[in-house]
Amino acid sequence: MKREEVKTHIPGITPEALDWLMNENGADINREKARADAIQKQLDTASGQLQAAQTSLKERDGQLETLRKSSGDAEALRQQIAQLQADNAAQQAKQAEALRTVRVDAAAEAALREAGAIDPAIVKQLMTGFLAKAQPDEAGKIPGLAEEIDRLTKGEATGLLFRKGSAAPAVSGAAPAAAPTAAPDARQAGYAARLDEARKAGNAPLAVSIKREAAAEGFQLL
Repeated sequence: MKREEVKTHIPGITPEALDWLMNENGADINREKARADAIQKQLDTASGQLQAAQTSLKERDGQLETLRKSSGDAEALRQQIAQLQADNAAQQAKQAEALRTVRVDAAAEAALREAGAIDPAIVKQLMTGFLAKAQPDEAGKIPGLAEEIDRLTKGEATGLLFRKGSAAPAVSGAAPAAAPTAAPDARQAGYAARLDEARKAGNAPLAVSIKREAAAEGFQLL
């Protein structure tokens, strides 16, 4: 977005408002680029781990072939082969789960920011059950993620964890902006949301634990 384009689309815009718009646009671009770079770094790390695991599996396959060609006690040989095969399967499953976790976490982080989450890390604590079972499809999307976030944004307590809008300075020729809505303390809202989920689940011990944890930080929950 260029300054002259803004002047053309908003005739009469003041220099102060124009500077604000340009600065906000630049800040938004930089924030989104930083988020994209962070997510790409996570994916690159996971891919590197997967490649390392594949290399390790090839080395183990070589060990299996060596055992098959070696002489000795047939029963001991079969046990060694079975153990290596079990180790291979466990290693492969571990690496696959690590990659799944990185992809799901990155997708959830991006979706929560887009939905206006005040602190995505806190909101993700309320999604642990969903995220633990989520499986990316072939396109890399997480089925059910949008619905899960929509449920949280509409919840009486969890909705406090999302921004409802932001204010902007008045622009000449446009309607005045609405007054900003005060954002709740993200930590207090997080405790309130967790307490609400615990009560809905009928987990009284967990509800008491959450209230004590919040009180230790100076937040009194009803």
